[in-house]
Amino acid sequence: MAPKVCVLVSSYNGADYLAGQLDSLVSQTCQNVEIIVRDDGSTDNSPQILREYAAKYPHIHVEFGENIGIAGSFMALLSQAHEHCQYFAFCDQDDVWYPDKLERALLKHRGTPPGEPALYFSRLEYVGRNLAHLKYSRFLRRRLSFQNALVENNASGCTIVLNRSARDMIVSRMPSSRCIMHDQWCYLVVMAFGKVIYDEQPTIKYRLHGGNDTGAAISFIEGFVRRVRRFTRRRSDAFGVHAQAVEFERVFGQQLSGDKRAILERFIQSRRSVFARCRYAFHPDVYRQSRLDDVFLRALLILGWY
Repeated sequence: MAPKVCVLVSSYNGADYLAGQLDSLVSQTCQNVEIIVRDDGSTDNSPQILREYAAKYPHIHVEFGENIGIAGSFMALLSQAHEHCQYFAFCDQDDVWYPDKLERALLKHRGTPPGEPALYFSRLEYVGRNLAHLKYSRFLRRRLSFQNALVENNASGCTIVLNRSARDMIVSRMPSSRCIMHDQWCYLVVMAFGKVIYDEQPTIKYRLHGGNDTGAAISFIEGFVRRVRRFTRRRSDAFGVHAQAVEFERVFGQQLSGDKRAILERFIQSRRSVFARCRYAFHPDVYRQSRLDDVFLRALLILGWY
């Protein structure tokens, strides 16, 4: 029998696009799928749409909870996911999946040794409100590594598919609210202890409609302006990566290999003084995929805004 995939959907006031996403899930070429939806306290017509789909499709299960935010909702779903599933896929409420998204992810997972945590993710196709093509997400050209994952999340949650070992490791030691987002935490954990699989082919239509929890810049200028705005927030935790690293050290520090533990400790200790920040900024262990982002990162390290 084909391995069973559990698709985890968090919904919140997404009535405008929820049906389209659910239609793309029930149309997957991978047939052994279970869909679990957690509504995070919606006040629009989302609950009614979910009840209708659950009544029509026996493999769709819906639960209604209080509003705990997107990261908390997805982590709750991952914790409660059925034990009989071998793979676990995060799913946003407002996208549309390519029909072979799950089938492709499972093929990419083949060859992973039994018991090794593994996380698959792919590129995105950015589309407008009516699914008109805008652009594809960037290629990742620099090496994916623990040093990169400490300061940058490359795995968009809506494309992530975890194997059983990765899911079990993540839920065995749940983080506090100091993790930035569920996908960034999962990516960091698997990068530290397992195998990350990057698919250069897009597998979903990521809808940009102005209400996304995370979004994307369509042009270089728009992307540059976003970076500058973020850079000038003048907040000591502008990116939250240092606080997340401290939390990661608390949760998983004792299990890290020697080299990764040393990298993590140097990053955490870099913030102890102005001198330490400056020294680390000129010789950092960490890096981002974009050379321009590396420039911003070094400035943030010096200023302590990370």
